[in-house]
Amino acid sequence: MNEEMELSDFVRDIIKKDLAEGKNDGRVHTRFPPEPNGYLHIGSGGWFGKGYNSGTQVQLRFLKVRHSDFIFSALSEEFGFVGAIVVIAILAFIIARCLRAARLSSDTYGALIAYGAATLISFQTIVNIGMNLRLLPVTGLTLPFVSYGGSSLITLFIAIGLVESVLLRHKSLEF
Repeated sequence: MNEEMELSDFVRDIIKKDLAEGKNDGRVHTRFPPEPNGYLHIGSGGWFGKGYNSGTQVQLRFLKVRHSDFIFSALSEEFGFVGAIVVIAILAFIIARCLRAARLSSDTYGALIAYGAATLISFQTIVNIGMNLRLLPVTGLTLPFVSYGGSSLITLFIAIGLVESVLLRHKSLEF
């Protein structure tokens, strides 16, 4: 254990010395590839965006996984700040409807289903947008109902279907 710490300290000292002297600067940078920078694409959209399929940063493939992990960056570049706010507002509306269904539920299990769906959608939304803004590390969570990915979309549709079922049965049925 002590030998490993000494070795890592030795390597760190060599890299610091080389960088201070200006040597091997390119070697160090190529060993550590840059993280995807979705926040640049968000800012390049402006207020109303560049138009559908007209985002230069996205269409020239500067953004690597633009169809799943960084879909919010692609949307923000092509539809601008207004489009990003519309997407966030729609997702917030869906979350609010799930929470409303949980409040109206007549039983505890129905409320738990609706709260779980609201939590799932809000967590995925917060992590994906935070990841695009480089506030959170890149994790691979999709933006709900927007990102490419079959299993995520099917899971979300099932969750919404369960919430609708809870909402449908919030009143007791009389025969």
